[in-house]
Amino acid sequence: MDWIIDHQEATGDWAGIWPPMAFGLLAYALEGYSLESAPMRLGLEAIERFAWQDDAGKRIQACVSPVWDTILMCVALSATGFELHPRCSDPSILRRRGLAWLRQRQLFSSQGDWRVYRSRLTPGAFSFENHNAWYPDVDDTAAAVIAFLRDDKWAVGSSHVLDAVQWILGMQCSNGGWAAFDVDNDKLFLNKIPFSDMDSLCDPATADIVGRVLEAFGLVLTAAFETRQHVDGPLSRVLDELRKSCRRGIEFLQRSQEINGAWYGR
Repeated sequence: MDWIIDHQEATGDWAGIWPPMAFGLLAYALEGYSLESAPMRLGLEAIERFAWQDDAGKRIQACVSPVWDTILMCVALSATGFELHPRCSDPSILRRRGLAWLRQRQLFSSQGDWRVYRSRLTPGAFSFENHNAWYPDVDDTAAAVIAFLRDDKWAVGSSHVLDAVQWILGMQCSNGGWAAFDVDNDKLFLNKIPFSDMDSLCDPATADIVGRVLEAFGLVLTAAFETRQHVDGPLSRVLDELRKSCRRGIEFLQRSQEINGAWYGR
C-alpha cells in the first residue's frame, strides 16, 4: 500500500491511464478507505476526467494522449509551412502556442521509477499523458525534440532541448538500444509468469524507439553545425557523446533487423 499511495499523483491519477487508476481505488477500498477519504476522492475525480458522455451513455477512456497529440500536430504544422484557421491572422501563432504548451509539460520533478536504475540522471523528459510524473518515456521525449527542432533549428541550444537530449542519452541500454520507460529491464523470463500482462512485464529496447531517437539526434547534430553552436557552449560538450550514442543505436538496429528486412516494434 505504501507504494500505491506514493505513486498516486497529487491530482489523483496513477500513470495517466485507467487500469492502475481503477485497481488503485480497489486496493484502497479493500484496505478500508472510505469514499470520502482524500486518496479515494481524488482517484474518483481522476477517473471521472476520463469519462466520455453522450446520447449513447457514459464510457471511460483507457487513456488520453495530449502531449503526444500536441507533438504530432506541431510537427505536422511545421512540415506544411502554414496553418489555416478562420480566426488566426498570424499563421505561426497556432504552432507557437502548441510548442509553448509542450514546454510546460517537461518533467523536472524528483519522481520517476526510471530513477531506480539511473538515480544520478538529471530529469528533463516528457510523458504521453496528463498527470504522469512517474512514467515519462523515451519515445515522447525524442518526439518532443523533433517538434522543437522542426520548428526552429536555433532551439538546439535551448535548455528544454538540451535537458531532453541528456535524459535520453542517460537512458540508453547496455545493448545500444532504447526502451520505452526503463534501462536494461529485459529479464524476459518474467513473462513466463501466468499474470504477465500479455508478456509485458519487461521493457526491452526496441527498434521503433531507437529509430525515433536517432531521428531526433540526427536533427540535433545537423542543427548544431548549421547554427554554429557546435563550437562553444553547453551543446558542444555533449556532441561527442551524441555521436557515440548514435553509432551504438545504429549497431543495435543492424543486429535486430529481421530476415525479411523489417524491424519488430512495440
